[in-house]
Amino acid sequence: MKRTLSLCLAAVSVMALSLACNKTPEQPDNKPDEKTTLKAPVLSVSTPTFQMADEATLAFSWTDIAQENVTPKYALQITAKGDTDFAAGVAYEVNGTNKPFSTAEVNDMLKELGKDIPVVLTARVRATAEGYDAVLSNVVEVNVTAVEVAIEHIFPIGEATPWGWSLDNAEEMTANGGIFTWQGKLIRNAEFKFLTQRDWWPGLVHDINSDDPYAIIYAPTEKVGDVTMDNKFKVDKTGEYKLTIDAKSSNALKLTVELVKEIEEGPIEVNELFILGSATVTGWSLDQMYKLVDEGNGIFTIRCALLASGEFRFPLQKEANKWWPCLVQGETEGTLALGQSDGDNNPFRVAEDGVYDLRLDINAMTITMTLTDEDMDNYALRPTISELFVLGDACETGWSLDNMTAFTQDGDIFTWEGHLDAGKEFRFPMQRDWWPCLVMGATEGTLKVGNGDGDKNQIPIDKSGTWKIVVDAEAYTYTMTCTQAD
Repeated sequence: MKRTLSLCLAAVSVMALSLACNKTPEQPDNKPDEKTTLKAPVLSVSTPTFQMADEATLAFSWTDIAQENVTPKYALQITAKGDTDFAAGVAYEVNGTNKPFSTAEVNDMLKELGKDIPVVLTARVRATAEGYDAVLSNVVEVNVTAVEVAIEHIFPIGEATPWGWSLDNAEEMTANGGIFTWQGKLIRNAEFKFLTQRDWWPGLVHDINSDDPYAIIYAPTEKVGDVTMDNKFKVDKTGEYKLTIDAKSSNALKLTVELVKEIEEGPIEVNELFILGSATVTGWSLDQMYKLVDEGNGIFTIRCALLASGEFRFPLQKEANKWWPCLVQGETEGTLALGQSDGDNNPFRVAEDGVYDLRLDINAMTITMTLTDEDMDNYALRPTISELFVLGDACETGWSLDNMTAFTQDGDIFTWEGHLDAGKEFRFPMQRDWWPCLVMGATEGTLKVGNGDGDKNQIPIDKSGTWKIVVDAEAYTYTMTCTQAD
């Protein structure tokens, strides 16, 4: 019985083995193997440092990962370094295995990324194919900079410097092997930057993308694309400073600002004053701004037209491109303060249009502004005076335009000496014509422009004799001295 059962089991086993040997093998499931898995492309870049030159090209290329019956699609992804997941980046769909960019295209890319140069970009390629998982290439970096420029001269300039914004007067820094130094006074809270020639651009300016208050970059022009480059530096204390710039590479500049000693701000010394601003008829013109009359003992006065829609302040000097220092409004109405820069700008205003008498007391640091009833038309923009004559029945030449005698000129000062008759009058033509002329202003010793017979406010003479007349064409004032009476 046992032997029969064993034979039956053996027969079944042989049959099963035979069927297994004769069965057609099944195809394997679509499991990944070397053919069906996408390989990651290998990315490279033409240069690890790209300078934004006009004819430059930045090129990315990568290996082709195409397989039999598999055509991959590529996307070049670019972002700023630090954006590790490329979430804030840009992507370019590419047919092929390379993508070049011109300088203009790189500039457009930076605009889209919201970045300025210098900047480090990172790039990778994302490859996809139907039925396959996407794969990513290696990541490459590109340092995008401005074109390397040889810097041979550097000039500090700005309201913080002793020469303000004057190109002609700016001192040049001392150069030694690409290291530039300068030592001198800087004003607190006032702006300054650096020029590489006696022109406004190129310049060395503050890199506002850095937390370092003295981070410095090269700026070829005021704007690069839509980005404003004219960002300036400041110091927080008035003092003597030593400035050092390492300019061996224009793309790796370093500025060091060292306070040598703090300077205490002493009493204000005012030798002359001018009025400047949009409330005045001369506006923001440093060349045309009116000079106040120095009455002595720290008192300065002027009568002028002012607009309620504008503002004004009082510069302590008249120099090209030097906007500060100025006297501005103090903490309370009617007081004065010294302003050293735009950061101190607290200008004056008037409540209504009109002609005002302004009186500044430098010793008390106060100002009074009195509205007069005079016509504003009498205080129109003063013309530039290049010549001046004496005309009138008080003169020996009378009312003769041909024979009237001229003043001698020394800058803004005009001088005339001659005989005048008492009980008569005269005025000062600005050309050999009846008008325009300088005539007597609202108060004795002041002048204004007369443009016709309606402006006849001629100067009387009370004593016959030889007189010396001095006209200050900037302050619009005159003095008369009888050097010999008849």
